[in-house]
Amino acid sequence: EASQKYVLGLDLGSASLGWALIRLNAAGDPEHLIRTGVRVFEPGVDGSSLDIEQGKDQSKAVERRTARLQRRQLRRRVARQRELFIELQRAGLLPTGSTGHGAGSEQRHQLLNNFDQALTAKYLATDGEAFAQGPLYFLRKRALDHALEPHELGRVLFHLCQRRGFKSNRKETKKTKEDEDLGQVKADIHSLELAMQEAGARTLGEYFAGLDPHTEKVRRRWTARRMFEREFELIWSAQQPHHTSVLTQE
Repeated sequence: EASQKYVLGLDLGSASLGWALIRLNAAGDPEHLIRTGVRVFEPGVDGSSLDIEQGKDQSKAVERRTARLQRRQLRRRVARQRELFIELQRAGLLPTGSTGHGAGSEQRHQLLNNFDQALTAKYLATDGEAFAQGPLYFLRKRALDHALEPHELGRVLFHLCQRRGFKSNRKETKKTKEDEDLGQVKADIHSLELAMQEAGARTLGEYFAGLDPHTEKVRRRWTARRMFEREFELIWSAQQPHHTSVLTQE
């Protein structure tokens, strides 16, 4: 009836929707249950019923979003290295190929590989063991106290770009498994900083240059972005007097 009043009651769940249609009398009180029903559907989140009740569920889009972020980070890393490589070439701090400036991945690999072989030929005879342990870390350590050739300096700067260290961009939220992982990362970084202090190393590169890679690992260690920023500043300060026309603010 057009003048009849009704109430629709809804019970919303994570995977179901219960409903009941109730007729009201003239006073607005329930007087008759007209119809009820339930609609069951797949949850819009991942997790058990208990997880959902406790608010520990995760969006089904998490996996897709994580993959998208990884692709985006990879594109940015590739673009960052390509742009820096070209800039260093233009400044005369890295060798160029037969076709001039260019930084395709294969071309970068070939140019750097050839230059690394030239470094080996230059330093292996005079600094054999120290250089062989970690050529680029040796060069980063040398950059703190000795003038480097332009291409050697460019190789050091590009190496810093390839190894940038960890920097958290997370906002403060409720405690999760990620927070536990982040705590371990910070603990490992702190341990590394203590080891650097004990070794008297001014920079991360200098510390790694003093390790024996056969007994102590250099790669796959948690490092902090601030370590690389500090090393960049020290190398720049040490090398700027030797390359005044290149190492300018511009």
